[in-house]
Amino acid sequence: MLLNQLAEVEQALEALRKYMFENMYLTPTVRTEFEKAQKILIALFEYVVAHPDDYLDTASEEPVERLAIDFIAGMTDRYALNLYTQLFLPKPWVA
Repeated sequence: MLLNQLAEVEQALEALRKYMFENMYLTPTVRTEFEKAQKILIALFEYVVAHPDDYLDTASEEPVERLAIDFIAGMTDRYALNLYTQLFLPKPWVA
């Protein structure tokens, strides 16, 4: 009985996984957004590595790249987007 229930749950999870990949994760819209997010993260990584004193504990013995990865991994989406905007987008002119 328990094995039958486990088999049913496994089949349901596999069906859900298949559905999610076919209808959510691999759609062109999602792929486009993923590529945009990837570009933002790469730009942030390159900037933080180039300016470690502004963002990282440079007294650490870890390589700066590892520290930058950990720093970015700890960001919320909102924080990452705000930092990207601050660093790379022009500020509007106020007349």
